[in-house]
Amino acid sequence: SDSHFKPQFMVGYAYQWMQPLADHYEAGIGATAIIFSRTDYFSGLPFPGVVPVGSIGTRSTKLMAAYIPRFSRNKGNGDVLLMFVRVDLN
Repeated sequence: SDSHFKPQFMVGYAYQWMQPLADHYEAGIGATAIIFSRTDYFSGLPFPGVVPVGSIGTRSTKLMAAYIPRFSRNKGNGDVLLMFVRVDLN
């Protein structure tokens, strides 16, 4: 759900350029292209976006973050740091 407790649907693809660090660790930076739908933007119609994404961790487990910038001058919209963990189950 979004910050107004309403459904927010999204689909996307991310690409990162990875840099090896000490031992088995690596860091990456890139971008994600997304299509998402929110009830408070464009009456809920899907619209595209591109946001930066970064990660740090091992090849199989990473702490990732994406930054969503402010879309309007209204206070309380945007400037969100989304952090999540990626785990490879293979």
